Amino acid sequence: MKNKSITAAIAACLLLTTSAFAQVRPEPREPKGPGPEREMLQEVTAFTGTVGNFVYNDDYVYDGFVLKGSSATDTVKFGPAMGAQIRNAVKEGSKVTVNGVARTNPEGVRHIRLVSITANGNSISVTPPTPPAVPVTETTLSGSGKITALLKGKRGETNGFMVDGNTILRFPPRTAEQLSEKVAVGNQISYSGALKAANSNEVAAKQMRIIHCSTITINGTQYLTR
Repeated sequence: MKNKSITAAIAACLLLTTSAFAQVRPEPREPKGPGPEREMLQEVTAFTGTVGNFVYNDDYVYDGFVLKGSSATDTVKFGPAMGAQIRNAVKEGSKVTVNGVARTNPEGVRHIRLVSITANGNSISVTPPTPPAVPVTETTLSGSGKITALLKGKRGETNGFMVDGNTILRFPPRTAEQLSEKVAVGNQISYSGALKAANSNEVAAKQMRIIHCSTITINGTQYLTR
């Protein structure tokens, strides 16, 4: 009889312990990383003013313009694929209203990321680039010429070479810095790489051949750059 009582007591204790564990649930953990719920909202503000000169990126493709407002002058930036549409609708001296997001870069310079623009009663909204109907075939070529300039990025880093005044050679950032220690303006070099395909939606300030280099030969020594 005593053994039965002990067995029943142990069973009761086990049942209570199991119930207690079942009722204790771990608190849900807050998701880590930059998930959508952690992204900051970006306020779109209206800016009015007069269009100044258009600006272009390191490949000489237009990607913005200067907006002269009543109290400030800002640079409005848009994707290069919007270049043809915006340049056809907006001219220097045009009165425009820009809806965009103001941002300040690490150097303390403010620019406005374009969302939409209204000029002469017509509005243009920024849309994602449309993939080409036919996949672009990469063109590989080789050539040689004289280095006419070492190209620099916004922070002063070397990001490419100008060859013969009409060809830009592009390399990965660290590779460009290493190569810049081996060449000087006026050096003859040879190269091979992939030619950047033309895009009818882009507008160039100056027609350039942009080549993403695979190899470059300097003073008889060839280097693999990709």
